[in-house]
Amino acid sequence: MNTHWYAVYTKPRWEKKVAEVLTRNSIENYCPLNKVLRQWHDRKKVVQEPLFTSYVFVKVEESRFSELRRIGGVLNLVYWLQKPAVIRDEEITMIRKFLDEYTDVQLDTDLPAFLGLYHGRGSRKTKCRSHRQTIKSQKLCIKRP
Repeated sequence: MNTHWYAVYTKPRWEKKVAEVLTRNSIENYCPLNKVLRQWHDRKKVVQEPLFTSYVFVKVEESRFSELRRIGGVLNLVYWLQKPAVIRDEEITMIRKFLDEYTDVQLDTDLPAFLGLYHGRGSRKTKCRSHRQTIKSQKLCIKRP
């Protein structure tokens, strides 16, 4: 059983629904949720929003790709050089740890840049700085203002 993390592209605002269906189908997944304070005219509330809009991470074997594509709300896998882009376990772990520790996180890049699709995978290191927190990765750049 050779499983890797991949990103699936979802319909807009379907990330949580897709994650629920994946869980029901016994497919390991991760939808990074960012705790954000939202204000309405009469109250403030902390809500959980997907960190990467229209993306959910899945850990599956390649043999389950067709099953993924049949799930409602999933549009496709994210590809790089005509192959599904593999995401390192360390990247997923880093996102989880960062979101456990910090709230109201702002992404400094989009998911394709996170995956290294613009400059070639692993071709350069990215470092984001903020006056409070920093997360470093070869492809990941998340910061909190």
